[in-house]
Amino acid sequence: MHYAGRRDRLPPLVALQMGTGRLALQYAPARVQRDMHNYCGSVAFDDHGRTFAASSPRGGIAIRWSVDGAFLESHTQEDVRGISSTPGGFWFSDGLGRLQAAGSGNVEPVRRAFEDTHWDNHLTVC
Repeated sequence: MHYAGRRDRLPPLVALQMGTGRLALQYAPARVQRDMHNYCGSVAFDDHGRTFAASSPRGGIAIRWSVDGAFLESHTQEDVRGISSTPGGFWFSDGLGRLQAAGSGNVEPVRRAFEDTHWDNHLTVC
């Protein structure tokens, strides 16, 4: 979600809904919530549907939660935009032509750069 109100307010920007259940707002630590600059760009679930990530291009940060609402970690990447799930983690694209892989602790980070490329909020890893 996006929030365009007062900048000193930091509402949750992500919510989950399971089946016909109620929306469950996802909370991040205050520092992470502030770093998101009240804007999310993309969301993707892992291959097993147990965790998901949301990107904030304005904040240069992506956040990962478990589907039970637990904040797991944040990933910093300037102008981070698209997200795609891969076995063991996620790929993150940015507006500066970079792709970075970040795992759940067991995957070594991988970085690639593509000159003259500017990714948007859509990313699919095949």
